[in-house]
Amino acid sequence: MPKGAGRGGAAGVEMVGLYGWFAGWMSRVWGRACRGSPREVVEGLGGPVGRYPWLEEVADRAYPGKASPDGGGGRLTLPDLQHRGREEKRRQGQFYTPEDLVRRVLAATGLPPADGNLLDPACGDGAWLVPAAEAWVLAKVTPSLERLWGFDLDAEALLVCLARLAAAAPGGGWPHLEQRDFLRHPPGARFAAVVGNPPYRVNLDPELRKHLAEIYETAEGEKDLYTFFLEGGVKALIPGGTLAMLTSNTFLVNHQCARIREFLFRRHIPRQVFLMPVRFFPQAPGVLPVVLSLQAAGPGGSGAEGDDGGRPGAPDRTALAAAAAAGKGDCSPARRETGESSPGSGAGRSGPGGAWKDAGEPGRGRETGPAGGDGDRGVPGLTTGAGETGAGAPPGRELPGAPASRFGDERPGVKIFSMYKAISGWESVAVAAPGVLAGAGGIRQALIPEEMRRVFRAMEEGTRPLGELARIGVGIQESTVREGKVSRFVRERPGGADDVPVLRGREVGPFRIAWEGKYLAYGPHLTYAGDPATFQGEKILYQNLRHESLPVRLVAAIDREGFFPKNSLSFIAQPVVPFSLAYLAGLLNSTLVNAWFAGRFFSFHVTVTQVRQIPVPEADDRRRRRVEEVAGRAAEVATGKGAAPPWLEELDAAVAACYLGPGDHAGVLAAAKKLLANPPGVC
Repeated sequence: MPKGAGRGGAAGVEMVGLYGWFAGWMSRVWGRACRGSPREVVEGLGGPVGRYPWLEEVADRAYPGKASPDGGGGRLTLPDLQHRGREEKRRQGQFYTPEDLVRRVLAATGLPPADGNLLDPACGDGAWLVPAAEAWVLAKVTPSLERLWGFDLDAEALLVCLARLAAAAPGGGWPHLEQRDFLRHPPGARFAAVVGNPPYRVNLDPELRKHLAEIYETAEGEKDLYTFFLEGGVKALIPGGTLAMLTSNTFLVNHQCARIREFLFRRHIPRQVFLMPVRFFPQAPGVLPVVLSLQAAGPGGSGAEGDDGGRPGAPDRTALAAAAAAGKGDCSPARRETGESSPGSGAGRSGPGGAWKDAGEPGRGRETGPAGGDGDRGVPGLTTGAGETGAGAPPGRELPGAPASRFGDERPGVKIFSMYKAISGWESVAVAAPGVLAGAGGIRQALIPEEMRRVFRAMEEGTRPLGELARIGVGIQESTVREGKVSRFVRERPGGADDVPVLRGREVGPFRIAWEGKYLAYGPHLTYAGDPATFQGEKILYQNLRHESLPVRLVAAIDREGFFPKNSLSFIAQPVVPFSLAYLAGLLNSTLVNAWFAGRFFSFHVTVTQVRQIPVPEADDRRRRRVEEVAGRAAEVATGKGAAPPWLEELDAAVAACYLGPGDHAGVLAAAKKLLANPPGVC
C-alpha cells in the first residue's frame, strides 16, 4: 500500500490521499524516493514545474482507491475521481471513457500519428492520452510524452493524468498538461491529431452560449457543448491531421446541427463513424454515443487522399496502429476492418413545405433529407427483408451514393461501424458517401437494408407529402425556463375561466387518449400559445418525444374533445379532401409508415418538419375507407398495453394496399417489423 493510503470510508473502502498517492506512484515509476506535495515531487525529479502551475491548486484530499489499469503502475491504486460529485459531473456532462474502446479507435484510425503532436482538449485523467503514449512507446517513438498535450479545468484529474503518463512512458519526457478552457481559449498551436471525449451539456448559460456563438461558426439553436469541441478540434489540426472524438450522436441527427454537419462532412474529409450501443454510459442511458474520425482539409478546402486517413508524405502508420492495441488483440489491417480486437481494461475521465407554413415550430430550424428516387412499385424479390450481418466477415450493405461494401473493402466513402460488442468490437461495417451524412437523417438512411430502401421508394412514388395536405404544428410551450417546476401553469383542477383541459405526450397512445384530468392556465403569459381555435377543433395529436431505439416512432390519436396539447405533443388538423383524420391516423400508426419514418429520420424529437415529409397515398375510395374503418375500430379497443394490438395486422394490410397496390405484402411487412425491432444505427 503506498504512503498516504489507508482504510476508511464506507464499508472499509481503501482511501487514497492525493499527496501520498502521487509521491508513492512517482517513487515506483522513477525508482527513487519522492516526498512532499505534488509540486515538490515534480521539482525533485527535475521536472518542469513551470509547465504545471496548477499543481499549486491540488489539495491533499482523500478519495476511494481503485485498481490501476496501467501496466506501468503495477499494483498501485488510483484515486477514484469518478465517484467524486456524481451529480455535478452529470450536470457538467462528464462521462468516463472505457479505455478498451480508446485502444480500438486508435488502432482503427491509425493513431497516434507517426509524427507531430497529439492533443486531448478535455483530457481528464488520461483515458485517451495514456493509450496513445503506450502506442508510441511500443513503436519506439521518442520522446513520446513531449508530443502529448492535454487540457482540462480539473487540476486533480490533471495530476492523475500526469502520474499515469509517467508510468506509461518512463523516461519519455514530460507531457504538456494545461489547466485550460479549450473552448474559450483555443490553442494557437496546431496538432497532427486531436482526440478525446468532450463534455456533453445542453441548456448552456446564456452568457456562455453568446460567447461561443461569437467564436464558433457552427453555432445555431440550442447546441450541445460537445459540438463546439468538434469544430474547435478540427480547427486545431494541421492540414491532413486526424480528429477522433467520442460524442453523443445528436450532431448526426438533429435539425439544429445542420451547420456542424456541413462543416464536418462537406468541408473536411470524414473517414469513419463508430456507433456505440444503447446504455454505453450507464449513468446517461439516453445518450447514444458515436466516435467520429475525420481528416482536416488542406488549403483550398481539399485534404489528403487515401482511405487510411494518412497525410501526404507521412510515414507508414501500420506499426503504430498495431502498437496502439498491442497486448489488446491482433490489429493487423485485415482484422482492423472487422473490428476484431480484444478489450483492454480500466476507465478514465473525459468530458456530452406546403400551404401551412404558419403552423411551424417556434425556435426550430428546418430539416431536409435526400429526396426519394424512382423505384419499382411492385418491390420485386422482397420476401424476408433486411440482410443480416454477424461475426467474422459479414456482408456489407449498399448505401446511398456508394456501392456495397464488405469488411476490408477500400472503396472511398465514410465507413460506418456498428453492432458493437464488448468482447469482439464492431461486427458490421458499411460505407456511405459523405454528403449522405450531411443530412439530418443520413446516418439512418445509410444503414437501412437495400430491400427496405426499394420499399420506401415505392411508397413515395405518386404520393404527396403530408405537409401539403394538412395543417401541422406544435403544442403549447409554457416557458423557456423551468424555474424548478416542470409545468408552471398546469393544475390538478380548473382554477379560473381561462383554464383549459391539457394533454401531455404520455397521455396519448396509438388511437387512444387517456386524459389524466389536468388543466392549463391559458393566456398571453405562455411563451407559445398556438391557435386556440385549432386546439378546440378536431385534430390528430402525436407524441414528439420518442427515443431513437423505440420500435414505434409515430404514436397518434384523434382528439374530438378539444384538448390543448403541451409541447410534448404536436397536431395535424384540417386535412384537404379526400383525406380524413381517421385515414391519416391509420397511416401514422401503421408498421409500414413507422418503418419509413425510422428509415428516414433518426432523432429523439419527432419534428413537424419530419412529419410534413411523410408520403400520403391517395389510393382509391375503397382502400381509404378500409383504413378508416380499421382506425375507427382500433380507437374503440385501444389500450396501449400488452403485445401487438389485435387491429394492427389488419391495419398494416390495409395501409400496405394503399401504398403498394393490391396483393399479398406479408414479406414487406415482415421486413418492416424487423427493421423496427432492430433500428439502424442503434446497437
